[in-house]
Amino acid sequence: MGTLIAAGLVLAEFSARLIIAGVIIVRSRGTPATRLAWLVVILALPVFGI
Repeated sequence: MGTLIAAGLVLAEFSARLIIAGVIIVRSRGTPATRLAWLVVILALPVFGI
């Protein structure tokens, strides 16, 4: 049961990051490469424990 809850929390956090990344990407007036870089940075943050 605890594993299921933990997996749910990780998924929720990932979803939240994805939504935030989407908002930043849509709002930023950058090139597609810049937008992709932002997405990679935001999704990579949990790897570094941020």
